Amino acid sequence: MRRWVRAILLVLEAGRITDEEKNVLNTIRNFLGKDATNNFIVVFSKADPERVMDKQIDWNEIEILRSFITQIGYRWHVSPMRRYYNEDERKANEKRLMEIKECISHIQVLYTTTRFEENQKEQKRLKEEAEKAERRKKEEDENRIREDAIRVYKAEQQAEQDKPRRTSNEAGRTSNEA
Repeated sequence: MRRWVRAILLVLEAGRITDEEKNVLNTIRNFLGKDATNNFIVVFSKADPERVMDKQIDWNEIEILRSFITQIGYRWHVSPMRRYYNEDERKANEKRLMEIKECISHIQVLYTTTRFEENQKEQKRLKEEAEKAERRKKEEDENRIREDAIRVYKAEQQAEQDKPRRTSNEAGRTSNEA
């Protein structure tokens, strides 16, 4: 049985993003794959009433968030507050909720388990390639070190062999001079 999701809501606290959240964002992107970017919607929570009413979030100042929101086609919204204190806030909450629902309904491509499994296979293949490249580089480095050691050893051996000749040649010159 094929399973699918229409939308993946990534909920972040409005106003800040921690290093841990940045790492999680990268992990999620890699784990689900590039295809999932068609299904992501970022939802900012815990926004003060003005931000909810005006939909003002400073996500553009945070590089990783700006990059991610751009990559997902600027699908982001502000979560309505749990409580509202006046009619304007209630209307703003309803409006924000309807925007999120509408955004979800406009997502055309479904993220399926098949896509997820394909992405996992691709991640595994990339990991194996990286490990293989790492092993190859390590072997090349070890071979280079071994070759350098052999070259130094041979040079030292040659120097040792040349040393007695020089000594006997020098001794021969001194006896000829006398």
